[in-house]
Amino acid sequence: GAFAADAPQKIRIVYASRSSSALPQYMAVQKGYFKEQALDVEIIQMNPRLGAAAITSGEVAFATPFTSTFRGALQGLPIKLVFVHIKKGPYYVMVRPEIKDVQQLRGKKIGVATIKGTDQLVAEEMLQAKGFNISQIQAVAIGDGPVRMQALVSGAVEAVCLAPPHDFMLRKMGYNALLGPPDVGLPSAGMLTSDKLIKENPQLVRRTLKALLR
Repeated sequence: GAFAADAPQKIRIVYASRSSSALPQYMAVQKGYFKEQALDVEIIQMNPRLGAAAITSGEVAFATPFTSTFRGALQGLPIKLVFVHIKKGPYYVMVRPEIKDVQQLRGKKIGVATIKGTDQLVAEEMLQAKGFNISQIQAVAIGDGPVRMQALVSGAVEAVCLAPPHDFMLRKMGYNALLGPPDVGLPSAGMLTSDKLIKENPQLVRRTLKALLR
């Protein structure tokens, strides 16, 4: 209410995949929570590897992919993590119907969003916990959740690592949830922004997070 008379400030938020990880941003748009904070938000799907560069260049205000963007911060880019909304990624390793055991994945391919992204790292942790040697499976970067799902259906890969709702969709089609979700896992989504934005417009950051918390 305090910002109702202000002209809405335009900001861009990027996300990686059409899945539950982008739900808070879309809900805040559809329910008008961003508007209540005088924000005109554009949500853009982007390759997670580009998120850190987009933040530091000022093209976008926030990026939600955790692993790829946080990796940029660890490499020295002026980026801060300001919010985590999925503390543990609800990932499942979904496999073709004929695969019943993790050891059957030897020599097979697993479709992931990006190489060494959150979904691949979580899948590898779950496989290792079952005694599987991850050097015996090949990770293939496929992209968005629906595309990974289609890759499994078409037979291009024998396994994929996916979050809801795509695991439910595959189960209905007869595919197996071999593993998941992990007992302990990486955060899969949050809000990362630039040091510059935090310094120059901390109120914008607070208003954005207030809408997401609601």
